[in-house]
Amino acid sequence: MLKIILLSCLVMTLSRTLNASAQDMPVPPEVEQYINASNFVVAFSTSQERLALARYEDPEDVKQDSGSERLKAVFKHAHQIEALEIEEAQDINIIPRMYGLRSPSGLLQIESVRSFEDTRMLVEVLVFRLQQNAVTQLIAAYEENDAPPEIEAPFSMAPQRMVQEWNKINGSWRKKEAEYLYLDQ
Repeated sequence: MLKIILLSCLVMTLSRTLNASAQDMPVPPEVEQYINASNFVVAFSTSQERLALARYEDPEDVKQDSGSERLKAVFKHAHQIEALEIEEAQDINIIPRMYGLRSPSGLLQIESVRSFEDTRMLVEVLVFRLQQNAVTQLIAAYEENDAPPEIEAPFSMAPQRMVQEWNKINGSWRKKEAEYLYLDQ
């Protein structure tokens, strides 16, 4: 049985564990916002729910149709993710933009932030994949209280390393959609 003891703590702790190394640089607020939003979406929604949310444009419509504060919050966080990404696809009609499906299917923890130029940085993150039953229990606990619960979540495997590329555009950091996964762990 999953102990409901830590989530805001786990999700936010993973987001705030900022072990910068190499050419250390402070973690920009946009990166923290992205990590927090991604962790929220991953922890409190299923891929099917994220796919269903893609048809909405307003969080109040999500709340009205679903009756769920949780899905409304997931929708808002998914929009934060999208707002912090650089759209690279030339023809976005080929594949509909589906909230959260481009984001990792696990919780993110910042491992290092390396600056190569004033306008480019690489953020190495660890991706902790949640077991499906953990996500289901997180969702149930959220729905029961209309607020994110604190949890201790089991992970389905060892973390995977991933690199995100961020570029400074008009004074704000934006993440490229493409992410790079390490093949050897």
